[in-house]
Amino acid sequence: MSAIVLVIFILTKENVATYLKSFSWNSMKYRADKSLRELLELLQAEINSIDTLMKAKTLAYTQAKGILQNITRKNMYLPIFSKKE
Repeated sequence: MSAIVLVIFILTKENVATYLKSFSWNSMKYRADKSLRELLELLQAEINSIDTLMKAKTLAYTQAKGILQNITRKNMYLPIFSKKE
C-alpha cells in the first residue's frame, strides 16, 4: 500500500474496504483517450504540487512553533509584578 493511500485513510478515517467500494475515477480530469504517459505526467505534476504545498505548510508550522516556544521561554523568566491597588 502506498504512502499516499495510507495518508488518505488516516485523514479521512476510512478503512480499505470502504475506500475501495466508494472509489471513482475522475474521468473528466484523467480521460481514457489520453496516453498512459500523459496521465502519468499529469499525476506526477499534481503530486509535486501537493508535495510543495505540504513542505511550505510544514515549514510555516515549524516556524510558528519555534516562535511560540521562544515567547513561552521568555515569559517564564519575566518577573511577576503584583498590582498595587
